[in-house]
Amino acid sequence: MKSSSPYKKKIAVLRGGPSGEHAVSLKTGLTILQNLDREKFIPIDVYIDRAGRWHVDGMITDSYAALQFVDVVINGLHGDYGENGEVQKILEEAGKPFVGSDSFISHLTMDKNITKLLLSQSGIKVPRHQVVRPHTPNLDKLLVRIWRRYLHPLVLKPIAGGSSLGIEIVTDFVTFDTKVRDFLERGETILVEEFIKGEEVSVAVIEDMRGEELYVPVPIHIRHDQKFFDAEVKKTGAYSCTPMTSFNEKERQRAIDAAKLIYKTLGLRHYARIDFIVTKRGGYFLEVNTLPGLTEHSILPAALRESGIPLKEFFTHLVTLAQKDKKQR
Repeated sequence: MKSSSPYKKKIAVLRGGPSGEHAVSLKTGLTILQNLDREKFIPIDVYIDRAGRWHVDGMITDSYAALQFVDVVINGLHGDYGENGEVQKILEEAGKPFVGSDSFISHLTMDKNITKLLLSQSGIKVPRHQVVRPHTPNLDKLLVRIWRRYLHPLVLKPIAGGSSLGIEIVTDFVTFDTKVRDFLERGETILVEEFIKGEEVSVAVIEDMRGEELYVPVPIHIRHDQKFFDAEVKKTGAYSCTPMTSFNEKERQRAIDAAKLIYKTLGLRHYARIDFIVTKRGGYFLEVNTLPGLTEHSILPAALRESGIPLKEFFTHLVTLAQKDKKQR
């Protein structure tokens, strides 16, 4: 006798991971698990520990076994491994449709310097910046030259990574010199960037939603009391996310148009969140988030709420996009 109930697709939700954003990823993954439509899907919680080991049902396994009977994967990882193309390559080799950008684009956009160079060539305003790598010859002269060429303060950030982890703002040369050398001694390549003072804005882009090829939910204005939107502010939720109502229509439309252009230029897939600083001189691109946070404090859920899009609908849409993309390939 045939069952009258439709086949429910098994959706693996990856969370945790070996990066410094492990704890945030656990919360993002939990949000996904709690909001998947149980009438359509069977959620499978796939935990990846800090050592990179995969777990299903509390048991250590390998990626092949964890994904063997899965229909679609939603990647809730953040930072290294989850966003830099490593886990995407595993999913591609396993032949599993997954939500988010592919391995090449994920690897490319994880590099802040390459991303900024590509976008500046497309007419997007980016802060002036300089890359400093370990074992740079004549480091003393280079640091003096950078300090003299740029207005102060300066922002120091790892060339890869997210959630504002490791970012430093320096206002004097001694601190600048010390902090740069600290980064380099740890083997990290860093981006030295001019500090842009302005209003922080975040714009999400979602493919094929509400009849639009690239749909933009309500752009979000981020307010906080710190010098910049640092990791501690993000962790504690000591900020507010409100619609861009204090901006005029022209400024809002510019942010939307810039986000769509960035999305297309970088070849992003399914969805992303793009952050800007808006000044009197216009908007400056800050960062692209190929796997935005989805915690109770995160910006993307705020944009979805303001646009009247329930998380259940959003995740169903992402699964549909991943399946459609797999069929087209």
